[in-house]
Amino acid sequence: MLGLTGDFFPGLSALGLLHDQDRRTSSAQEEMRPKSAETVSAETMEHDAAADRCCQVQGVPEDCFVHVFKFFNAPQLCFMARVCRDFRRLSQADMFWKKICISEYCDDVATMEDTFACMLKDASPTYWKSMFKALLNSRIELQFTAGPRQGDSQVIDTSGGPCLLGRSRYNHVCILHDEMVSRKHAIIVRSNNRYWIRDVGGINRTFINKRVIVQHTDYALRINDQVEMGSSTFIIRLVRSDADVQARSKAEDRQQRETMATGEQ
Repeated sequence: MLGLTGDFFPGLSALGLLHDQDRRTSSAQEEMRPKSAETVSAETMEHDAAADRCCQVQGVPEDCFVHVFKFFNAPQLCFMARVCRDFRRLSQADMFWKKICISEYCDDVATMEDTFACMLKDASPTYWKSMFKALLNSRIELQFTAGPRQGDSQVIDTSGGPCLLGRSRYNHVCILHDEMVSRKHAIIVRSNNRYWIRDVGGINRTFINKRVIVQHTDYALRINDQVEMGSSTFIIRLVRSDADVQARSKAEDRQQRETMATGEQ
């Protein structure tokens, strides 16, 4: 992922996003000195004014920044939103958040929209940013399509730590009668708001979408990925978080009560 470097795009250096070591040291020393309320207020106003002017880079049209923003991930977009008002407006654009949802979670747009249809408003100008927040809180389900557990499904719970997969009954996901699956075959963990799978090093290997994965290495799971272990195959499905559903239901009830109260008046 591209970083915020002046070498990549000189306009970012012109905006003052990159600071050399001397400026950081000087700033730190200034912050350690006691300041009066008038000084703090003046510096705050100066900082706000500078932030509003920083987007007015000579000779750099907005479409250039749009091109750069397309390569940012979610944390980088959130960082840019704090730079100035123009960048805040630009970072809210749905096209950037839709790209992140598709690249990090699921290629199937219809699946995401159907899953969260009851929670998101289609006409919202920040529809895909809301979708991204919903995906952060979502859970995944394993739907077995081949092997001894064919037709079964199991929701993954990583709240208590890694989810263990294998032939042993002590695993969270037990594939008991598949002799090609190791007793401790793989684990699924949740990190940085995403699910990852790791082959723990058994004799038989793990495949994601027909490709073998390197053992003892984490691989990000995406919706509709097909995972093979021995003779068993399961597909990663998306499941809404119960907390999100309840929050949405409470919001709708509150809005309905407010509407009724307004009508009575």
